[in-house]
Amino acid sequence: MPVLDENACAELFRVGSRGGERFPAPGDLFESVIEDIYTNTLNTGDLALDGGAHVGRHSFPMAERVGPEGVVLAVEAYPKLARRLVHRTRKHRTPQVHVIDRALYNRMGRVSFHCTKQHPAYSGIQARRYDFKESVQIVEVEATTIDFLMTQQPGRALRFIKLDLEGGELRALEGARNILATSRPLIVFENDQDNSARAYGYSKDEWFDFFAGLGYETFTLWGRPYGRTDWGRRDIPWYFIAAANNSLDTAFVRERLRHLLIRYLHTN
Repeated sequence: MPVLDENACAELFRVGSRGGERFPAPGDLFESVIEDIYTNTLNTGDLALDGGAHVGRHSFPMAERVGPEGVVLAVEAYPKLARRLVHRTRKHRTPQVHVIDRALYNRMGRVSFHCTKQHPAYSGIQARRYDFKESVQIVEVEATTIDFLMTQQPGRALRFIKLDLEGGELRALEGARNILATSRPLIVFENDQDNSARAYGYSKDEWFDFFAGLGYETFTLWGRPYGRTDWGRRDIPWYFIAAANNSLDTAFVRERLRHLLIRYLHTN
């Protein structure tokens, strides 16, 4: 049986970051691993949040996992994508997917949102560096916090959070302090490290202190511990995991996730 050692992680990263084999586009393998994580942690009736839902790549598999008794909050600030997502929920007959046309942030109110026309998935509150020619339209949108959204779901505990906000993930999680302290959800989120920190005005230490202060451990998408000395590495996926200290989620990330990843080595 293959072993998830450094060489195996390097090979998974090569395929994930560049594309190849049955994951032709860059990032496809990473997205598949994210789906594996929530498929193995969500249960019928759970509440999940898909921040930066885009076209629903994860919203609909989440909806299938939580079933009609559950709820998936699909949050998408780009107006065109949000409208398209509403249409898809009707087409897929998934009323458990609640589309929220807001930007996730650490405060409520109006914010400027950078809509990238050619590549909508790269849109965000702050501008970012684009490695391709892009037309950007700045529009005013409403911002909300995860804590506020949870007040609209009384009696439910938030089980899982996925965030892909083009650098705005920490700011969105700052708006989730109450729910992180009470529900202790498992979190999978994008983090472009220095690039995200510069765009949103925080430091490496602020990033790590935030999670430590809430009693969360941080990991790479491969389930390896991710600490301050790892910051800036470019040989790891751009998605990370945060799990509550000494929880079943932490045990899952440290042990079971490895076995899910090993399966990818059979096909690459």
